[in-house]
Amino acid sequence: ALLSGLRSAPMLATPTLGSCAIDDDAAVALSTAPSARGSRLASLDLRSNRLGAVGAAALLRGLAELRSLALFDNAAVGGSSDVQCLSSALRASAASLHTLDLGACGLETAALRALGAALREGGAPGLQCLEVFGNGTASGDAWHEALVELRATRPGLDVAWKDAPPEGERLGQKP
Repeated sequence: ALLSGLRSAPMLATPTLGSCAIDDDAAVALSTAPSARGSRLASLDLRSNRLGAVGAAALLRGLAELRSLALFDNAAVGGSSDVQCLSSALRASAASLHTLDLGACGLETAALRALGAALREGGAPGLQCLEVFGNGTASGDAWHEALVELRATRPGLDVAWKDAPPEGERLGQKP
């Protein structure tokens, strides 16, 4: 039904499809929908779905004109060994990508380093903002080192990440 709806709405350029239970199979199908309907998506918000790295990579490969991809809260995107396929998609595709939100996607240090390597090798040349909030919380110093490496890879790239507040502190309030 979702793909049928997208195909019948050729002027739709920025769909928000958060919390729609979209998984990797649906993402692969979605990655072919724009060409079938004769238009191109500029932005796609898929927050809080069931996507993994395979689905995310299919979207990057299949939606060549995509400028913004929001994958926030899809924990399986970075939580598997498949994160290499996401890095590979950044290397091979994503020339128009401006913003990539991978917040709360289960990224750990190795995944962040793999993404950094893809960017260092020329992947996603137009990327200006990479959001990685809510990841790397268990990795400590190694995560911070990987962030420094990533930021050095692309000095103009805004890599958005923030440490979790100290235990007992919330929203700037101290216990």
